[in-house]
Amino acid sequence: MPRGSQLDRFLQRRGDRWQYVRRVPAMVADQDKRAPVIRSSLRTHDLAVARVMRDALEKADNDLWASFLCDEEESVALKRHKAAVRRAAALGFTYRPAAELEAKASWREMAERMEAIFDSRTAHATEAVVLGAEPAASVPISQALKVYIEDIASSQLVTKSPQQRRKWRVIPERAVRNFIEIVGDKSIVDITRDDAHK
Repeated sequence: MPRGSQLDRFLQRRGDRWQYVRRVPAMVADQDKRAPVIRSSLRTHDLAVARVMRDALEKADNDLWASFLCDEEESVALKRHKAAVRRAAALGFTYRPAAELEAKASWREMAERMEAIFDSRTAHATEAVVLGAEPAASVPISQALKVYIEDIASSQLVTKSPQQRRKWRVIPERAVRNFIEIVGDKSIVDITRDDAHK
């Protein structure tokens, strides 16, 4: 069982609320605008809730720093979008684009989102995430399979052996390859019904 200090890592109490406080590693400090120290209010009095939110923020930061170190080929827009999704989850919301919120969100959900950012000290990035202002990442079809495998179908593939994973990938890879030969490497949001029928 983790020691108390380890269990509450990166958590500090400020007044009656919890804060996520974490030092940015020196190796990535020049790439992370929040350096040298990240301070983010978790807007909760409850330690258990703060720990859950901390875990989501910790994972998001670890992934971000790992991508800096590995120099991933992911587009900046895709990284920003993934970070927005994680940040929204850490705040207790599902990330939804602003247009979707406008069309489908209930008054109650909008009120909860507005209440979460009502404090004048709320960071602009947090406001953008809660209100769905982060633009959707434009992923080309050539990267779509990677996104699908790593982000969407990863839970299905975790129980498969390496040989089963290879076999599973054959059909989707062929479909993507054939689509690119016929239509080109279009962004997913630009694909039309006519493209799909070719």
